[in-house]
Amino acid sequence: MLDGLGTLAGNGHIDVLWQPMSPDLETLRGGGEEARLLCGRDHQWWNTFAYEREWLEFPEFNDFLDPGSPVHNRKKYQWEIYERLLRREMSGLVMGSRVLDVGGGVGRAAVPLVRRGCDVLVVDASWTALKVAWKHLAEASPGSYDIAWADVGKLDFLCGKTYDAAVAFEVLCYLRSPGVALRGIVDRVKPGGWVAFSMENKLGAALADPALKGYDLLKLLGDDRVQIEEELYVRYFSKEELRKMAAEAGLSRVRIVGCHYIADGPFNKAVSESKLSKRTIRTRLRAMESVFSMSPVTRNLARAWLVVGVKD
Repeated sequence: MLDGLGTLAGNGHIDVLWQPMSPDLETLRGGGEEARLLCGRDHQWWNTFAYEREWLEFPEFNDFLDPGSPVHNRKKYQWEIYERLLRREMSGLVMGSRVLDVGGGVGRAAVPLVRRGCDVLVVDASWTALKVAWKHLAEASPGSYDIAWADVGKLDFLCGKTYDAAVAFEVLCYLRSPGVALRGIVDRVKPGGWVAFSMENKLGAALADPALKGYDLLKLLGDDRVQIEEELYVRYFSKEELRKMAAEAGLSRVRIVGCHYIADGPFNKAVSESKLSKRTIRTRLRAMESVFSMSPVTRNLARAWLVVGVKD
């Protein structure tokens, strides 16, 4: 029954509203002047504000798990990169493994994890994205899932719950206090469990992100925090800073690798969406990504840094 409701909700046939874990979420969903005032007080919310607006303007781009999306193959390729880089960790997940997906959006990570048989909790600040995620999760099997509409930087509502693993792809860098958020995630993982998160890399993002095209490049190079009103709030970290952040959060055996050099990265224009629909081409491109990540000439051009560690 819940799967059926999820399909109806995701397709817009019925409306649904989860219990918000923060009153700010209701304000953001309402949009308008109240939401702008909130974002002015807490700049991290500009990301959610812009994201909800984009759902109204470009829903086909945001729902990229839909095969009809104009960026479906591009996003599929990006997930395949994460899967390849996390092959060792993913192989340890068995039927019933509990996984926390922070900033899970429309289910990019959650859907394949549920298909593996995992029990996944998707946490996100976007009500619209979660509604669409429910639709895609309803079509996945044999695992199970739950959804939480929450500020991903405050996971206190999960007190007492533990997970075998946690992922937070391309979300922590958009928070006011990413180090605090990471500690909150690690606290919910069992000792010996693993955590994977990715953060935008300043140089790669500057070369690839359309939102930064009009930004003062010299200012960007001298500042690790960027705010564009009604569009973006992001913090950038070096590999050394990320390693320290991971260690302070309680992670050991940390490894950091650059990823997303091609699709949505600095070499984005080198390949078309139609080419990315071909499995053989995606395989060759993933091999190129590995070369880029190891070459001293290109490795710092990664769009994102993927950080993986084990909880002590």
